[in-house]
Amino acid sequence: MKKLLLILFISVQLKNAAAQSWVYHPFPSDSAIWTNANGTWDVHPTTPPTATLIVNPKTRYCMTSADTTIGSNTYSKVEYCGGAYRGALRDDGVGKVYFVPADSLTELLIYDFTVLAGHTVTVYETPHNDIQFSSYTYTAGAVDSILINGSYRKRINIDGEYWIEG
Repeated sequence: MKKLLLILFISVQLKNAAAQSWVYHPFPSDSAIWTNANGTWDVHPTTPPTATLIVNPKTRYCMTSADTTIGSNTYSKVEYCGGAYRGALRDDGVGKVYFVPADSLTELLIYDFTVLAGHTVTVYETPHNDIQFSSYTYTAGAVDSILINGSYRKRINIDGEYWIEG
């Protein structure tokens, strides 16, 4: 009887350990700051070839505690740090993050944390000029989690780069 209870106890514990629940961590809605930096390589035709990295000026964005309403949705305002209004950001609470550029009413999907491994996702980005948004379609690679500040966050491999939730 003791063996049966021990086996039952261990089975329940293993089931609970394996059943890790996913807790959604929303995108920051105020006081967040992030920096975009990019550059280009200038390859010189010498023997052996040499290359020089030309770094473009960094662009810093600041989320303010101010919000705005567009249509029927509430968004957090995004500005160039110390500068002009850039647009508005909204997390739908279930894994999708939207952005409305300044002087626009069009909501653009910029992150989709609901995408599954092997599925495609189309998002909008400003890869080079920081002004014009373009749509890009990616296929999600591995979806796993990473421990950050004591809690697990969903991590999605998108073409060798990672989206980390929250």
